[in-house]
Amino acid sequence: MLFKNYVLDGILLTLLGLALIVWPNDALKTICIIIGISIGILGLLRCISYFTDPDDERNSRDLVTAIIQFAICLSFIVFWEHIIVAFQYLLGIVLLYGAILLFIRAYSIRSQSSIIMKISLVFAVVITVFAIVIFINPEAFASFMMQLYGISLIVEGIAMLISLHKFKLQYIDETKDN
Repeated sequence: MLFKNYVLDGILLTLLGLALIVWPNDALKTICIIIGISIGILGLLRCISYFTDPDDERNSRDLVTAIIQFAICLSFIVFWEHIIVAFQYLLGIVLLYGAILLFIRAYSIRSQSSIIMKISLVFAVVITVFAIVIFINPEAFASFMMQLYGISLIVEGIAMLISLHKFKLQYIDETKDN
């Protein structure tokens, strides 16, 4: 039974990866809507909890938090395109910060290890290029990242299926020998 579950996992990972490659924007929209619905459910549960708690245990902070969660939920569902762009800009800022830290690290170790300095500089430049691309075209970068995730899921799914196939063949050989 466990073997069949792993085979199913490998197939599902591969199919999900293909879907992310073929429909990256739809996948981004779906992810945003799922996150929005999840936040909305948390807000609904908090609201229910507020109204079902005894009067002496009620905390108005819970009701305010529920209202904020509903607002965030609606934002993720209605303005999903803007949310994706905002997250891409945030990612660009984080990447740029990381690149600056790598440049500083490379500069600080320049006299100790030239190979580590060169590797740090290469990574800093690559990360800086990614950050610049994000700032120039965040929507395209978001689609690219989804396709990259899709490729990694396909590779993982196929690797899982291949390793399971080899494991099954090895298991069959071992049972024949016994």
